[in-house]
Amino acid sequence: MKRSSLFVCLVLLLVVTVIPAAASPIISGISPTTAPTTGDVTVTITGTGFNSQTKVWLNTDYAADTIYGTIISMSPTSITCTFSLRDQTPAQYNVWINSPFTDPAGTYHSQDVAEAASAFKMYQGTVITVPVTTEPLTTYTTPVPADGSIFVSSYPSGANVYLDNEYMGLTPLTLNNIENGIHPVMVRLAGYWDWTRTVDVYGDSSSLSATLIPVTTTTTVITTIPTTVATVRKTVSPLGAEIGIIAIMGAALLLIKRK
Repeated sequence: MKRSSLFVCLVLLLVVTVIPAAASPIISGISPTTAPTTGDVTVTITGTGFNSQTKVWLNTDYAADTIYGTIISMSPTSITCTFSLRDQTPAQYNVWINSPFTDPAGTYHSQDVAEAASAFKMYQGTVITVPVTTEPLTTYTTPVPADGSIFVSSYPSGANVYLDNEYMGLTPLTLNNIENGIHPVMVRLAGYWDWTRTVDVYGDSSSLSATLIPVTTTTTVITTIPTTVATVRKTVSPLGAEIGIIAIMGAALLLIKRK
């Protein structure tokens, strides 16, 4: 058991010895150390421990905004970058370097920073207005080409393309030498609704993308409503009955009178 523990300790010691830690970045110099708030400034930072993943930025102890630098060139001991200082707050800024690295054991370390506190000063600059010249300007007019092109694609592809009601081919399709003007374009595919657009060609290239919508079949359900047949009951009008009685009585009186 003691030999096993001793062996583990020896292996750990060997790993620590073989896998060295990456050198952390160190800032030894900055040039220039001041710049106005009127535009961009190029700064060179010297030191050690820089790598291809290094990032550079400026900030203050109280400002929320961080000004990141754009790296132009870099070596393990030097970084040249630009900072955009226009409209930034004049103050004393800290300079930061972060050099992430992956150690030989394959572990990625995202934070390995160095700080140069209050190493860069930003001061309020003066914007110089350049007077406008009064010399006449020469205007060059570029002629507009007499024709253009239209690229037509569709989903699904393989649809028929019609330009000015004339069949041109299947999508995807590029129509060249189309004279300037307004042209109707139609994309048609069996089982889908027709897709139409108008294109104004003016010596340029246009692009159309047609998303075709499937035609859905509508089923009409006919419902039969039962018809109720009303039975009409005939009734004898009381007036008709009275007239009949009067006629019978009249006939009876006539017979009696004749006797």
